[in-house]
Amino acid sequence: VHTYLDAVEATVPGAATSVDELREAVDEQYDFLLENHAETFETVAAEYEDGLAAYEEVTEDYLDALAEQVELLVEAHEEIEDQSVEATEQWGEQLEQLQEQVDEVAEQVQDVQEQAAEAVEIDVED
Repeated sequence: VHTYLDAVEATVPGAATSVDELREAVDEQYDFLLENHAETFETVAAEYEDGLAAYEEVTEDYLDALAEQVELLVEAHEEIEDQSVEATEQWGEQLEQLQEQVDEVAEQVQDVQEQAAEAVEIDVED
């Protein structure tokens, strides 16, 4: 643009004042453009940093919540495991008690059978 203005100033007599004013206006507009450009990039950079900070905060909150949920899941699993072990032990004890009762009933049946056999032998002998 300045080269063009230099050419106009050199070829048009009496245009020096107008060209100087035009050159000054171009320089002002160019400075204004550079200033706006710098402000825009500063704004973009600041927004990016704010967005990054917000992302990091959300990510940290998410990871904290996830860790808490995993901890609760592990605790629930351990509780269920303890309950399962306790139920299995109780079932084993009940099975042992049932086996003892079956053995006692078997002994009683055998005793009754032996007594009946003895009674039959006594009746047969008499």
